Amino acid sequence: MLLDRWKWFLAVPLGRWFFARLLGWLVPYVGPLSAEVEELARGQARVSMRERWSLRNHLRSIHAVALVNLGELTANLALSTLQPKGGRFIVTGVQAEYLKKARGRVTCRVALGAEWPDVSEGVAEITDRDGDLVCRVKVGWNLKS
Repeated sequence: MLLDRWKWFLAVPLGRWFFARLLGWLVPYVGPLSAEVEELARGQARVSMRERWSLRNHLRSIHAVALVNLGELTANLALSTLQPKGGRFIVTGVQAEYLKKARGRVTCRVALGAEWPDVSEGVAEITDRDGDLVCRVKVGWNLKS
């Protein structure tokens, strides 16, 4: 269902932009990220965001919580592409490992290796524009069919 909507938005002018705005409206906690969904496929997602004043910490880099938010969003989008009709999930845990200050545009990638309902966690890797890993976010789920 999510993939069908994504494909529909890709076919219209400014579709990615509208998809991102709709996502921010439907999931209010991700709205302030102004995240851009770049790729969505079965079990995979790639989402990016740019550094903005409202996402910065006192070290002039992207705040840790904004990175975790991006990681959780990307992992949940990847999982949603596997979700069967009537299936549900809830996040049961989030762990983050911060490896480098995040500055500029960052990109988060998730590729889930298992199918619903065998997947119980996903790992989101966030890289900077140089391709350096800045944060790794592990998201755990409880799935119901």
